[in-house]
Amino acid sequence: MRKTVLLVEDDFIVSTILKKSFESKGWLVYSTYSGELVERSLIKYTVDCILLDINLPKVNGIDVCQLIRNTFNGAIVMLTANTDIDSEISSFDAGADDFIRKGTSFDVLYSRIVRFFRKSSTEFNDASIIKTGNLTCDKRSLKCFYFEQEINLTNDEFELLYFMLSRKNKLITRDEIFTYLKGFPYDGVSRSVDIVISRLREKLVNAKLPVEFIKTIRGKGYQLQNDLLEV
Repeated sequence: MRKTVLLVEDDFIVSTILKKSFESKGWLVYSTYSGELVERSLIKYTVDCILLDINLPKVNGIDVCQLIRNTFNGAIVMLTANTDIDSEISSFDAGADDFIRKGTSFDVLYSRIVRFFRKSSTEFNDASIIKTGNLTCDKRSLKCFYFEQEINLTNDEFELLYFMLSRKNKLITRDEIFTYLKGFPYDGVSRSVDIVISRLREKLVNAKLPVEFIKTIRGKGYQLQNDLLEV
């Protein structure tokens, strides 16, 4: 099966070189230049490995690694120009599988990534299905079910629900949701988040989920009450 990699690198030249190098090995390559967009990329794409730059703007690679480690089961390899030992330790503490310095030849980098697939007869892959109680979301098919009933969601609604389910019982601010859906910071004016939340909440209620499943925390944001579905 064709391997896939997500490149998270804000240097366009470096990203382009890596993309061409992986493609020459037959890999399918997805790219993003911002740590803030990694979570959404992992919902849109199914990848085996993430090559993650540490020195990203706004949200650094170590914070991104720590954020996605609980929901992404593939290999996370940190790529950095840093030479200090603290960066390496912090990367492994955050859940990284390897730490490679920029300037390392692609052949060496590639060999170190491939070894993760040789260590197990089962290839690394991300968790495509997320489930809470009898609510199931499958990002491969972009389908959502409550018990046996399919809930017809738009892409934005599905991606938002999957995102919130991955942040189990955690408060998610409007700014975080806006950035996640749009790819840029909240402007303080748009009501698009409220519209998507409202549509999603209505569809979930129509499917017989509890009204309070999506809870509004006044002045702060929203929180999924996963405990309401768990048995």
